[in-house]
Amino acid sequence: MSLYWNPPVALSASEERIIARCKTRKVFAFPRTHRHLIFDRDLQENLAAIYPERNSGKKVVLACSP
Repeated sequence: MSLYWNPPVALSASEERIIARCKTRKVFAFPRTHRHLIFDRDLQENLAAIYPERNSGKKVVLACSP
């Protein structure tokens, strides 16, 4: 499993329909159509350095069967 996010560049059919409805609100379509440029490898490496992996947090609670 890769540490980096590699989103598809091409729009799916459902994404194309949604973006077609956002003609007057292009600000909503911009992040989707340009996410492969915005979240490039350099940005992802910087984010990984800023937010290191931690093992802290709450433990998982398993449900008991009756």
